[in-house]
Amino acid sequence: MPINVSELTKTGIYQTKATIEIIARDMDEIDALRVSRRKQKNQFFTLAAIAFVAGAVLTAVTPWIGVPILIIFGGLVYAGTMAHRSTPEGPDRTNLVKGLVTKLANDAHPRAPVSVWISLDQKGNTISEKPWPVKKKGKERRATCDWLRMETTLLDGTELSQTITDFFRDRTYTNPRGKFKKKRRITAVVVQKYGFPPEIYGDPARFPDEEIGKLIHLPPSATLRGLRLTDKTLTAKVQVKSGSDLLQSCTMLSLGVYRIFNLARLVAQR
Repeated sequence: MPINVSELTKTGIYQTKATIEIIARDMDEIDALRVSRRKQKNQFFTLAAIAFVAGAVLTAVTPWIGVPILIIFGGLVYAGTMAHRSTPEGPDRTNLVKGLVTKLANDAHPRAPVSVWISLDQKGNTISEKPWPVKKKGKERRATCDWLRMETTLLDGTELSQTITDFFRDRTYTNPRGKFKKKRRITAVVVQKYGFPPEIYGDPARFPDEEIGKLIHLPPSATLRGLRLTDKTLTAKVQVKSGSDLLQSCTMLSLGVYRIFNLARLVAQR
């Protein structure tokens, strides 16, 4: 079933429970839709520019022709604006989801249902907003956006759930030449929760958190911020400061968790 384009462009939300193959296909559809809408927007604005110039010239000579062309110019601007508003944002998010489901293909059954909820919202919910006196007309805004929830069952029976939250810091100001500037810094927080079968992996909770935390290796921009174990669950939280390391951080976190599980399994067998 194709994605609901009208709902996606209206809410910026993609939600489904489907196989890995279908989710990957839907991410490709969203990317194709983004490219198509941007192309439409550029075409509308290009035609609007041509209509404005032609209308302005003809209005001075033959108003009965020039005025209708200026009306067409207004319609083209409106159409281009609507195409811009309905363009799905967040190409980095769809690319990350494609990377995650590709990794899942090795760890989950191809027909296993994967529950996915994605928000393409790039504005987020404002936490604080205040002046930034370092720059002329400077403002600093901090916001947060919970944009990914994913759940599935792995081949060994482990229930995996993963969430990603982005924390934005937007700084806007006017440079010495009077141009408006905006800079954004994003810090992502990844939380992975594993409900593992204790009959396979024993009890990892018997090990000190600070010791087994050393089994989780992460990229330089990522930091392990929390590790909690019980006799049936493991929850890990990682902070990632570089978007280019986000997929690698998720993958390396999973590998580290299974190092812990396998250590617990070996100890239980002995």
